[in-house]
Amino acid sequence: MIRDDYMSYINKKKYGKFSKSEHVTDQEVLEEAIMSSDDESGNDFPKFNEDTDMDNPNIIVGLVFPTGDVYRKAVRMYSIKKGFELKFKKNDPGKISAYCSRKCGWKIYASYFRGTKAIQVKSIYETPHRCSWSYKNRSANANWLSNQFLHELHDDPNWGLKGFMKAVKRKFSIYITKPQAYRAKEMALQTIQGQHKDQYLRLRDYCATIMSRNPGSVAYLVADRVAINRNPIFKRMFVMFSAQKIGLEA
Repeated sequence: MIRDDYMSYINKKKYGKFSKSEHVTDQEVLEEAIMSSDDESGNDFPKFNEDTDMDNPNIIVGLVFPTGDVYRKAVRMYSIKKGFELKFKKNDPGKISAYCSRKCGWKIYASYFRGTKAIQVKSIYETPHRCSWSYKNRSANANWLSNQFLHELHDDPNWGLKGFMKAVKRKFSIYITKPQAYRAKEMALQTIQGQHKDQYLRLRDYCATIMSRNPGSVAYLVADRVAINRNPIFKRMFVMFSAQKIGLEA
């Protein structure tokens, strides 16, 4: 039961001792903890850090996520790491439920945390999850795969589909098809190309910054404007810092 893990955390934080009676549910444990924390610090629940915790999420009752999107990403990653396929229910705003696609009884419920946009896990049932490993996991869709391997595809845009498929199997114990690999790769490359385009759009600002921060420097950009309603096409850029000019003139 999640109750046992969370009771240990609550007891360490001096929120009171909880009975191990089978009649005490996870939700009751959480509600008592919330009441106790209101009397003390009011904010002393474990918080999920997207930067450090996302690769291997430890989902427990009481855990607070900064947003609903971060919560969904974390629960999806958790299910993939545990080898089962996840489905989200359509809920009211501020309430997010998900369950194992095999309907084994595993489910998780979260909702807004004290009137903020943060989301807190309120209950988890049938933990640990006991279904056999799902090697064809639809939770690992093309969008998810593209984000997981974005850096690898940035370093090697010509990475072959077979190599990509083997990497997915090795890292997540999931089998994907060639069409899945192709879609994920295309999505990742589109993201990478978009990032490059964004950098080009900032070149004029970069030139202006050089000349304002480094007096005497020269920086200009040459571009062709094909049409009024389209962004200019980059041709070339010239930069000479003031120290270089002084060195050439000496």
